[in-house]
This record gives sequence, C-alpha cells and structure tokens, in this order.
Amino acid sequence: MNFAKLCQTARDLVAPGKGILAADESSGTIQKRFDSISVPSTADNRRDYRELLFTTPGVEEAISGVILYDETLRQESSSGKRLAEVLADRNIIPGIKVDAGAKPLAGCPGESVTEGLDGLADRLAEYASLGARFAKWRAVIDIGDTLPSAHCIEVNAHALARYAALCQEYDLVPIVEPEVLMDGDNGIERCEEVTTDVLHATYHQLHLQGVKLEGTLLKPNMVLPAKQSGETATPEEVADASLRAYYRSVPAAVPGIVFLSGGQSPEEATLNLNAMNALGSHPWELSFSYGRALQQPVLQAWLGEADNGLTAQEAFHTVALANHQGRDGTYEAGQGGIPQGCHGQPPGPVRHIRACHGGCVSRTGNPPHKANDRALTRSFALCASWHCRVQASLRTCTNTSSWPRCWLSCHDMNPTTSAAVASGLSKNSRVPGKSPTSLLLNTLSIRAWLSSSLARSCSRVRPWPAPARASSVVPILPL
Repeated sequence: MNFAKLCQTARDLVAPGKGILAADESSGTIQKRFDSISVPSTADNRRDYRELLFTTPGVEEAISGVILYDETLRQESSSGKRLAEVLADRNIIPGIKVDAGAKPLAGCPGESVTEGLDGLADRLAEYASLGARFAKWRAVIDIGDTLPSAHCIEVNAHALARYAALCQEYDLVPIVEPEVLMDGDNGIERCEEVTTDVLHATYHQLHLQGVKLEGTLLKPNMVLPAKQSGETATPEEVADASLRAYYRSVPAAVPGIVFLSGGQSPEEATLNLNAMNALGSHPWELSFSYGRALQQPVLQAWLGEADNGLTAQEAFHTVALANHQGRDGTYEAGQGGIPQGCHGQPPGPVRHIRACHGGCVSRTGNPPHKANDRALTRSFALCASWHCRVQASLRTCTNTSSWPRCWLSCHDMNPTTSAAVASGLSKNSRVPGKSPTSLLLNTLSIRAWLSSSLARSCSRVRPWPAPARASSVVPILPL
C-alpha cells in the first residue's frame, strides 16, 4: 500500500471546484437510458456516447474523475486510444465500478446485500494495470415500516469495508457508497435517522478492518423525503438534515463527501449541493459524483445523432460548470431559485471543532460581511464516554437571511486522544485544577458557552464578535 499515493489521489478527486462523473452504468442500466431516447444500446453507440462526454472541451475545469464500467475501461476511442487514456491525458482520473450488484439478502425479505467480493483482488490488480486509480462499491438500503434491519445494515457495512481494504492494498482509492434509497413514503426525518445509523455502522466496520480513511471518499445519499411521501424540502432543509447526519457520523479524516444524485433532477442536485457549500467550510470537501444529474441533459441533446454532438457537449459543459459553482456555494439564484444571503454575500463564519482518530482541529471561517447580520444558528454538543455525538439546538432570529453557525462535532475519540485534546483546551481556557478528561466531558460548560455566543450573534444591537484566531479553541468553563 502506497499511503501517500492514496491520499493524493483522494485529494485530487475532490479538488476545489471539481467533482466526479459517474459513467459506470451497467449494460442493463445504459439500455434503459438509451431506450428513453429511442437509441439502440450497441457497443458502438455506448462507446460514441461516452467518448462524447469524455472529450467535451473545457469539462476538466469541473470534472476531476470518471467512474467507468468494465466495458468502458477496456474500450478504445474512435482514434484508437483507450478511453481511460483519453481521460488521463486531460488530467481526469479514471476509476472503476467493481461490485456485482445487489442480491436478495437471505432471511431478510425485501432487503439486499451487494455481492462481488469473490475474486475481487485479482480484478483490482487488473484494473490498476489498465489505468484505474480509484474504485466504487455501492450498497443499497431500503426504508420501510420495519426496514432496514440491523442485520442488513451490518452485512452491507462489512462488505463495504472488505472492499475498501482490498482496494487500498492495490493503491486504488475506494469510494464507499452506502445509499439509502428514496423509493418509499417516509419523510425527511426518517431518512436522516436511517442515514445516520448506516454511516455509523459503515465507519465502525472501516475502522475494524484497518482502512485508512485519508485514502477514501464517501458517496452517500443526501437526506431527502422519499418520492412517495408527498413531501417537499427546500435546499436549505436538505442541507440542514444532511449535514446533521454527516457531522454525527463521518470522521474528519475523510477528505471528501461526493454525493450521489439519487434520482434528483439536475437542478435539484445542484441546488442542494450549493446550499450545503453556501454554509461555509466543513471538515470534508462537499462535492458530487453524479450520474443521471449530469447526463440527463446530454442524452436529451444527443438523441443518438452524430450531428448533435456539439450541442450535447455544450449541454454537458453547462451542467458540469453549474456544479462547479455549487462546489463553492456560488450557484446563482436566478439559475435555480436559491435565495441570496443578506446583502447578496456569502454566509458568515462556520466553526468546526472536531476530533477523530487521533486528531483535533479547530477552524474558524471568514468574518461576517456585515456587523449587524442576524443569524439562524445551531449549536452542537453532546459528549458521552469517548464517543461524541451531535444534538442540534435550533435558535432563530427574525431575520434569517445569513447563516453563521457554530458546530461541535467529535467522533470516535479514544482516551489518549481525549486527554490530548482536553490538555490543549485547558491551556487555552486557563482553568486551574481540572483534569483533561473532566474538562473534555464538561458538556454543560460547552453548552453554556455556546449559548452565550449564539445569543450575542443574534443580538439586534451588538455586532458579531470579532473572529477568533485560526489556532484558537472554544474555552471550557469550570462547573
């Protein structure tokens, strides 16, 4: 395992402003896509369509990598060069889907488990020799009245971890995709609950199997109401629910979260990505790994006609650049209806204090653009034993046009890490006579400090307090 190479590839895939094109449709899936535009799904048509995507001028500004299907990784372009090489020549990283699809899970009616571990090591070695530098494995979790079962979550998380460990042995960055499906009638709250449980189980298994998180990426669903629920959610509501789930579950060591579109329209997927990034910086890069949301406009423009090639490429370039803007939280309101913040500026500061797998980081975002901004604020603090989970406390002001937030999210801390973090907090807060552990677990003091800070930020007469230095940490007050 080349750890440095894995980390670099993972960071390159979530480089600022860029995301991943999922072009790994199986033969059956691509046939459905082609059937929708009345185009036969022949090997030549599949090759021509994907070559059209991969050779779109300027798309490398927004696309860092492409997930390929086995057939596509081996295919040659019309010029005789392999499609993987066409991508690499444009500094777009080739990847490969390696799972064998979801199959019924024995003893669990209505649930499935993803197969494909048999012979995976040999396939990974071959894919690496063909130029692949990352891989993807998708698990699917259904929501129902009694679903998902704990057994279904556990076996899929275990398979994802086994896949990820094998990938890293062959210097392939594993994209871990535990997808909670949106096909039921559940509301957004139930989706958030299940997504959180699934992510917790997944990262527990990754830890048990020794996967180096710095050399991985997560490809989750956004937290959305199910298609049959009759509910709708604004981009801001999707951002709130999704970020709560990720802050509670995803370690800060993970370089990036690359969202699947999950049946959203191209506009919806871009708006929701934009809403999350508009809130400020996060422990991970928030990016995209869209299939249908990037390709639907292209298929409708192409229609299988060579004469439509330039028009289709223009459509791809347009939707890719929209998501490039969504990566920065700068997608214009006029393009998708996202309301602008107060004074038309980005949101205020976002503070992250996080501890994960041996590290604690404190970051402060940019100061607010106006001193008298009102805020919709959330505090997160709930520590228990060596695991810290997040509990949201919502406070609103009459003017919610900008969104400064404070976050506290700690994950999987062991005693050594906890003591080290608490020692640093003790030095900064100058609290004598308190042990590191008692300081760290002093959640009541954390809550009191956050409440007072949030009250100041929402004050009508006081300006937002001056931003702390990037090296500062939250002071912990004695009980």
